[in-house]
Amino acid sequence: MIRVAGSGHRPAVVVDAHLDSVSGSPGADDNASGVAAVLETARLLSEAPVPPRVVLAVFDSNLTVRPHRLRRRTR
Repeated sequence: MIRVAGSGHRPAVVVDAHLDSVSGSPGADDNASGVAAVLETARLLSEAPVPPRVVLAVFDSNLTVRPHRLRRRTR
């Protein structure tokens, strides 16, 4: 998890993806594409003169465990 310290007092934006895959699926297509999007977002933000407040995260076991208690509150 990476927090990009941005400017202003607005809430941060969270950009995340998960690393796991279900049995029998092409994992690279299922989840690596999301991780690639998070990495590209990080690259683009590194070039921004004043980046927004962003949290970049990559999670494991998304499909195998119950959601974290804080994540359940956001739904």
